Amino acid sequence: MVYYGLAVVGGIALFQLVPRMPHPLFYAALLPIALLIRYGPRWRLVALCAVGFLWAMWRAGVILDQRLEPLRQGHVFSVTGIVDTPSIDFGRGQKFNIKVHNVVDAGGVTVRLARVKLTWYQRHEILPAGSRCRLKVRLKTPHGKRNPGTFDREKWLFTERISATGYVVHHPANRCDGPPRQWTVDRIRGHIAAAIKTSLPSARQYAVIASLAVAERDGLTDEQWDVLRITGTAHLLAISGLHISLIAGIAFFAAHWGIGLFAPVNRCWPVQRPAALVALAAAVGYAALAGFPISTQRALVMLSVAMLCQFLRRPSISFEAYAMALVTVAILDPSALLTASFWLSFCAVGWLLFIHSTRPPTKSLPRLLLMHVYLALGLTPLLGALHQSVPLASPLANLIAVPVVTLAVVPLVLAGIVALPFDGSTAAALWRVSISIWDLLWSYLVWLAQTVGALALPSLPGPWAMGLATLGVAAFVVPVLRARWLVGSLLVATLALNIRTAPPASQFRVTVLDVGQGLAVVVETAHKVLIYDTGPAFGRFSSGADIIVPVLRARGIGAVDSLVLSHADLDHAGGWRGLAQEMPIEAIWVSPGHVLDIPTKTCSSGHYWVWDGVEFTFLSPRADATGSRNDLSCVLKISAPGGSILLSGDIEKRAEIQLVAHARAALATDILVAPHHGSTTSSSAAFIAAVDPTYVVFAAGYQNRFAFPRPQVVGRYLVRGIVPLITGVEGAIEFNISTSVERPRAFRRRHLRYWHTLEPAVPATDE
Repeated sequence: MVYYGLAVVGGIALFQLVPRMPHPLFYAALLPIALLIRYGPRWRLVALCAVGFLWAMWRAGVILDQRLEPLRQGHVFSVTGIVDTPSIDFGRGQKFNIKVHNVVDAGGVTVRLARVKLTWYQRHEILPAGSRCRLKVRLKTPHGKRNPGTFDREKWLFTERISATGYVVHHPANRCDGPPRQWTVDRIRGHIAAAIKTSLPSARQYAVIASLAVAERDGLTDEQWDVLRITGTAHLLAISGLHISLIAGIAFFAAHWGIGLFAPVNRCWPVQRPAALVALAAAVGYAALAGFPISTQRALVMLSVAMLCQFLRRPSISFEAYAMALVTVAILDPSALLTASFWLSFCAVGWLLFIHSTRPPTKSLPRLLLMHVYLALGLTPLLGALHQSVPLASPLANLIAVPVVTLAVVPLVLAGIVALPFDGSTAAALWRVSISIWDLLWSYLVWLAQTVGALALPSLPGPWAMGLATLGVAAFVVPVLRARWLVGSLLVATLALNIRTAPPASQFRVTVLDVGQGLAVVVETAHKVLIYDTGPAFGRFSSGADIIVPVLRARGIGAVDSLVLSHADLDHAGGWRGLAQEMPIEAIWVSPGHVLDIPTKTCSSGHYWVWDGVEFTFLSPRADATGSRNDLSCVLKISAPGGSILLSGDIEKRAEIQLVAHARAALATDILVAPHHGSTTSSSAAFIAAVDPTYVVFAAGYQNRFAFPRPQVVGRYLVRGIVPLITGVEGAIEFNISTSVERPRAFRRRHLRYWHTLEPAVPATDE
């Protein structure tokens, strides 16, 4: 029976690799295969796999049908709904999600949407959960930046059931009323959060207790997240399997003891049955405080399976129960397979079951520490693939942190919640005691993060490294294998191999990254790396730290030889500090008048150097040049025997005319990164004629507010037969200049999945 359920999960997992949603007629093609379920066991497995595929396909279609259509994006809609999470103040306004009741466009046509993620600029008043809003909003289809080795925002929006994103436009009809007077779950959560904030004035302390009480983790700072990530303890502040199991366990044993006192009940009905129901009810109540996020729903499903086993008087700690939970979660929510938490939770539980089956249980402290070491080893391949790092401090951190949080901090937090309706001062005192215990634990975690830390892998592990490392961690616990520690260590060490494939000498690789409305370019030669511009930075986001660094690390690059900041505009130079904090930079070039707080060099026309047979030449600005900041941009040409590229910054027509007049012969190139993102102030006819590229790349954000690149500018290139590419549409665009300029490779098209938005190219480009 378990194998049949796993066959369904296999079909669901197989569907997650589909690049686009299949045509509805695909159902008709797979249905005959599904009918094989009537035949022998082998055919039944194939049939159930097809059933899982069809089920996941149907569920995905339901979610995607609630998305905003691309043709409607950019329009203003009237949205009525309920704020389902408290808004987050990010300095310039509020960010929040709204559960949609009704959406109407300007023509009065109703649009079907489920959940919308909104930004309300210039509003500084917090919107509590449960607020009922009627707003005028400008929406667009869920979209994210697509670069190698970086976070897939569109996948996350899909798993969160976000139908559209956008912002509130200024309108007198905008209105948000507070939560209703009756005690709804959202109002209770908001009341608890407000009481915690009053009791703990420190924002850091409030963020921790609010995370454990009502699952509000947005207040955690970057420094706190870094410590949790390095020590492998981020799961402690997530209301998921660990905490829900704790509450259910306490409720189960309390009910088991209490009901067991009544002898008549005990004789008529086994005690574990009502105890299982009480435990499940307690877990549901705690999950309600968290707002029933998807991770909590998944934990409830797993717990329900365990309680069902108790109810049926079957072992709840067994591979059979584990497989039942896995199959149930996958069937109820096929998109759960797209989340890291799904794989981390099930891999951790499965690994512990495997260890339990190969090693006798023990309660001694050394063996408990060894169990944490085994758990850390078991998750090493998965953590290496997800985060490109391995938290070495995890066993020592979790050995202390798990019992402290689960047996002291969380019970005190929940006791405060229970006491709140009766005596607010008692609740505040309990929360202060819990945060005092957490502060002591936090000092220990900070010390571990600084002394032991995490091992950063030199490059993103490939499938073969993942497979070998998984065999290695299994070898550690198989008692019949000789020299298992040596064999296991060698296999796990494959994760640390640097698999960088640099271009050969006299060749280079250029990647124009998708950083939204901004520019960042990575140039690689055989042994050197140059970054041209670093994209924007705002709030907690930095293109340098959040996009450029992950791209470089995924490729096995640990240092930058030269950084060129074309000029000081935020969309070009905003991310430099985030890059410099994460990666050493040997030299930084800036435009005239651009001053940083570290040593720099000023770019000037005529200066050149050669790396690995590839020539780098500044064509502008001239030493005596004057003009606007845009016109003083560093213009860099990179040439090799197989081809060349021109990086033009934000120069406008005045600088273009000067370049044509003084450096016309040097302007001719194969690839041009368009000046000023395709603005009408640039890309003059004379400049385009002098450069005469084969490809032009517009570094422009998806549906950006400037409407870059402008259609008339794109038309100037199309008239000359030049192929235009837009980073906001194609994602990161990679060019390999070998013996000639190879066809560009668009990351979005090459790594397309059914949840990604794909617009027609301008014109079709890749593959």
